[in-house]
Amino acid sequence: MATVNLLERRHRENFVLGKLGDMMQMCNSAEESRGVAAQFVDELFPGTSGNLYLRNFGNDLLETVASWGDAGPAGDPVIGKDDCWALRRG
Repeated sequence: MATVNLLERRHRENFVLGKLGDMMQMCNSAEESRGVAAQFVDELFPGTSGNLYLRNFGNDLLETVASWGDAGPAGDPVIGKDDCWALRRG
């Protein structure tokens, strides 16, 4: 039964990623693509909360451009690249 559940979850994730990809291809601007991404993160990561940050290469700051989940925007709306473990780890 666990294998069936895993396959169903993977199928749902692939379906959502396909919809996301289709919508992103139709975006005319970065602003529009951020809105599309914000619509799908809740479906991709159900039961979680988080922020999507956009990096400003001029000053190495990351700004919240979308949030999802029940908690609303979590943490600081602007962080430094050293505040993000994923960026620090490369």
